[in-house]
Amino acid sequence: MPSIQLTDLAATWERCAITIQDQALEPTLPFTPYNVFDFYFPAGRASARHQRSLHYEFLSVDALDREAVVDFCERFGVLRIVDEGKEPNIMDALTEESDPHELARYPTWSVGGARLARYGDTPAPPGGYRTLTFAEFQEAQSQLRRTVTWAQTWQQALSRNEAQKARFNLRQLMNPKLRVVYPRLAWDEQQARWVTGWDIRSLEAAMYLMLLLDLQGPGTIRTCPWDQIVFLGDERTRYCSLRCQNAHNVQQFRQTMQTHARKTPQKTKRSGDQKRKSRRPGPRKR
Repeated sequence: MPSIQLTDLAATWERCAITIQDQALEPTLPFTPYNVFDFYFPAGRASARHQRSLHYEFLSVDALDREAVVDFCERFGVLRIVDEGKEPNIMDALTEESDPHELARYPTWSVGGARLARYGDTPAPPGGYRTLTFAEFQEAQSQLRRTVTWAQTWQQALSRNEAQKARFNLRQLMNPKLRVVYPRLAWDEQQARWVTGWDIRSLEAAMYLMLLLDLQGPGTIRTCPWDQIVFLGDERTRYCSLRCQNAHNVQQFRQTMQTHARKTPQKTKRSGDQKRKSRRPGPRKR
C-alpha cells in the first residue's frame, strides 16, 4: 500500500503560551497557527529514526509531570476548543458566490470576514481554545493509549476472533472522536495544487485521525522494548531510536560478561611445592 505524502494533508491549529491556574492550563497570547500535519510522519516518511508523529509524541509525555504537560501544550496547543462544532457551521448555509478580494475589505468579526476565514486560501484557526485541566490531559492520554493498544492487538492478532474483537473496540473508541473532524477542499499555495484539508475541532481528534491513517497505511505500531515509547515502524524495527538499540546492546553485553564471569572458576595460585625448583649443581667429584 503506498504511503501518504506529507503534502496531501492540512489542518490548522494554534500553539500558545500556557499559564497555570491551580489545576488547569490556561491558553494565553501569543497564538501561533501551524499545520498539524507538519507533525505527522507516515510509514517511511520520517527524516530521522527518532521522529514520531504527534499522537505518539502525546503518548510519550509524562502526564504526572506538570512541566512536561506544559511543554507539550506550548509546542502544539491545548487539546480542545469551547465550541467543538458538532453541528453544521452557520457559514455553510451562506452559499452566495463571492470574490475573496471583496470579502477582504470586511472586518474579521463580520459575516464577510468569517466567510473569508472559513473558505479562503488560508483558513483561520478555529480559535476559542478551552482551559485544560491536568486531569483532562491524563484522561485523554489514557484513552488514546488504550486505543493504540487495541490497534497493536489487531495488527498482531493470531486468530480471527481476536482480530474481530480488536476491530470492534477500535471502532468504539475512535469513531466518537472523529465526529469533530470534517474533510474540506484546501489549496496548497507552495505546491500549487489541491490537497485534503481537515476542519479539526479538537487537537485530540486530529491525533485519532493520524492513527486512522496509520491503520490504513503499511506501517506497524510498535512499543520500544527499552523505554516503552510507542512508534510507527515495520516488522524489522524493534527500537524507536538508535540510542535505545545501543543501550540495549550494551546491557546485553554486560549481562553476558557477568554470566560468563560467574560460570568461570577462579584460577588458584600454585603452591610453592608445586613450582619447579631450581637446584644449583654441586661441585664435581674428581
